[in-house]
Amino acid sequence: MRPLFSLIIPCFEADRTLPRLLESLKSQKGGVSFEAIFVVEPGRGEDLALLEEEAKKDSKIRVKTNLERLGPMRSREAGLRLAQGEYIAFADADDSLSPYFFQKMKEGFDSGAEVVDCSFALLRGGKVRKDRFAHKKKELLSGVEAARRLLFDCSLRGFLWSKAFKRNLLLSVPSIVLTGRFEDLPFSFPFLLRAQQVALLPDVLYIYSKDGKGETERDPLSRANEHLAAFASIRHYVDLYAPEFLPCFLSSKLRSRLSLSYDLYLGAKAGASRDSRIESRASFRLIYGDGLLPLEGRGYSPYLLNSIPYLSLANRIKEGMQMTI
Repeated sequence: MRPLFSLIIPCFEADRTLPRLLESLKSQKGGVSFEAIFVVEPGRGEDLALLEEEAKKDSKIRVKTNLERLGPMRSREAGLRLAQGEYIAFADADDSLSPYFFQKMKEGFDSGAEVVDCSFALLRGGKVRKDRFAHKKKELLSGVEAARRLLFDCSLRGFLWSKAFKRNLLLSVPSIVLTGRFEDLPFSFPFLLRAQQVALLPDVLYIYSKDGKGETERDPLSRANEHLAAFASIRHYVDLYAPEFLPCFLSSKLRSRLSLSYDLYLGAKAGASRDSRIESRASFRLIYGDGLLPLEGRGYSPYLLNSIPYLSLANRIKEGMQMTI
């Protein structure tokens, strides 16, 4: 019998944090059927051994191993190829779920939504606190309004793990898959934009761990260009598929500038040259300016070009293509 939900979790040397996630899966309430697909990267092997032992005891746990290091997004695609659920969600191996995660997310889909976004809490130093931008109430938005809020990264955050998607929407819409960090925001954008309805839930259903050093905190010298690639991919996608949305995209310029300013600050502390920071600001003006967006010859180009053309995930799977993150 096919499960209602598929939860896909990339893993790399996560044996220290996996017990917390596994325990939260065992504690799920409401009787909603699900499978948890762990995609394990090559490493020390302790996480693989732990998961294989759990899979023997629980048929909901499925394990796939990568022969080479693929990274989070390509691992998610590998998991998606195995997923059987009507709804697809994602988690990180160092986080955990509320006992009501699947039950409440199902209620969001039962309201007619094609995408559901839940509130979350932060785990830091052993203490859990609700995110300050948590949804105040349950809302049912149009996809266009949800995409607008996503770009402003306030009342609807860019994190992939707070969202679940109806399978046919996730597989059919041309997707944005980048080759760097900050991939969650552009990955989620097309599905929100094309959805008929998006549900926002005030329930805290996901616990995001801030105790370790996350992927976005590594290599400050490349942060700015990887972030610019995320902004540029959305601009290019809008130009191709939804030009009527362009004024809304341009209105998010101030919010994106705040992110870039922080990237440039970290880059300067790590030794980034003045010329590279000037180039980043010039690229930002192009992304949020008039005229065609240059795809080649910019600092962000290596992180952007491999995502084009924007194929649907179904076509990627069918053709045996890999997400190149």
